[in-house]
Amino acid sequence: MESNSRENRIMIIKTTALAILFAVLLFTRIYDITILPFGYHMDEAGAGYDARCLAEYGTDRYSKSWPLYLTNYGPGQSSLYAFICAFLFKIFGYSKFLLRLPSVIFSVFTFIFGVDLTDRCFGKDKFYGILSGFLVVICPYFVLASRIGLDCNLMLGMSVIFLDIFALILEKEKPGLWMYALLGVIGGLVLYTYALSYIILPIFLLFMFLYTLRTNKFNLKGWLVMAVPLFILAFPLILIQLINMMDLPEKKLGIFTLTKLIRYRGGEFEKPYLLKFNYFLEVFLKGDDLLFDSIPGFPNLYRWSIYLIPIGLLREIIRLIYGNVKRKYSACSIVLLWFVSVFILENLISVATYTANAIFFSAVFMTVSACEGVVLLIKKIFYKNLRIEKFIIPVIPAVTVILYAIDAFGFFAYYYGEYTKDTYPQVYFGNAVYDAFEYIESDPVLSTKETYTGEAAIYYLLESGASPNVVEDPVNFTYNTAGVIGKYHFGALPEIEDDCNYVTAYGKYEEYKEELSERGFESIEFSECELWYKR
Repeated sequence: MESNSRENRIMIIKTTALAILFAVLLFTRIYDITILPFGYHMDEAGAGYDARCLAEYGTDRYSKSWPLYLTNYGPGQSSLYAFICAFLFKIFGYSKFLLRLPSVIFSVFTFIFGVDLTDRCFGKDKFYGILSGFLVVICPYFVLASRIGLDCNLMLGMSVIFLDIFALILEKEKPGLWMYALLGVIGGLVLYTYALSYIILPIFLLFMFLYTLRTNKFNLKGWLVMAVPLFILAFPLILIQLINMMDLPEKKLGIFTLTKLIRYRGGEFEKPYLLKFNYFLEVFLKGDDLLFDSIPGFPNLYRWSIYLIPIGLLREIIRLIYGNVKRKYSACSIVLLWFVSVFILENLISVATYTANAIFFSAVFMTVSACEGVVLLIKKIFYKNLRIEKFIIPVIPAVTVILYAIDAFGFFAYYYGEYTKDTYPQVYFGNAVYDAFEYIESDPVLSTKETYTGEAAIYYLLESGASPNVVEDPVNFTYNTAGVIGKYHFGALPEIEDDCNYVTAYGKYEEYKEELSERGFESIEFSECELWYKR
């Protein structure tokens, strides 16, 4: 009776805490999402325009029907993000909010399935799941990645779903084969989130094959069932790789296109070396110089994780070794093996914070593992003195939460305050200019003139929703630099002439604007740009 009462109290506390965290998660992800970060990342705009074209015309901007790997600016881009956006745009129409919404949705997946996975590993009757959820909600990397429409960031949420379902299957005595089939589907979808998963997922599955064999958790029928949907989803991507590696012609698979890329990046692997390993640790723990996914002064998982992650990692390595010796399974080892799989790949490529996105939940997990290790150590030290043990043990997670909360307060105050002013304009970002062009098109005098803007064409095309046919030669058109569409000239501001219009991005080209003003040009301000003209 007393045991049931305690379980009920724990359940009420956990449910309440998770509901509060979920509300904070939604607020911190959605608040001002259309203007923070300001403008559009070029890959975000590329995926968005392809999604609009798919929703409205059934092809991407290169007139390819539902390409399973997008061409983007030439080297390619994973398709799942654009496909989700196309579905949203088809139902609700285009908006910047909807363009960034899939990132928010997948951050919710990371939270829900991450908490569940942590509970599976450390016990549902404990509070470590809440701690992992708390870190997902407040840590800078998770906040920044969930507020921008980058295709690669979906890999984090999708991989956490994959790991949680894998752990659920292995904890059951007789899991249904349908569960393995579902695991295969989720694993296949992981491949459509980010091309790096083509390497990470096979490494992880090899590790899991060996680990489940050793710990008597291997289910031959289950793995064969899992392999069927995984192979079906992977097969088109394999064909795309072969088409590009062997310079074969582009193919169709029903309504889908097996894309022949303008520029193939398959050979961009590097040899691992010590300095590269050190740089990866710097990027992983502290961040890089790309201000849309790292902010100086606020490490990706805050400063405390820099010390806790190695402790948790050491604990999990010991647990894995012990489990292999004793043939004893632990769900914690699933997360460790994923961490190692991502770690191996990241040391073979040119790394940035966003390329390592799939490692960050497992890093949170290592932080939680370190906290559990401290609690168990205290129990061991004070096992004869229950009063001290009962007093200290709740203090450890409480102090952890307080330390992280203090850093989080500083981060959120800066991010929703001075961040845009300090970081604008950001590298790889451009501004929306369509409002100005729409005004020009509605004016009988201005619409007859040539118009120049320093922003690339992709930002105009995204918001205008122009047909792919508006660009006559898309293969040779530079969507992200200089280009011309009719009377509109993108990507450069030339010498000023009185009989032309000029569109300047907010906060850029200040000297150019001064010259326009001195020469008598009138201006109209829009949300992210200004129009300069003479009548």
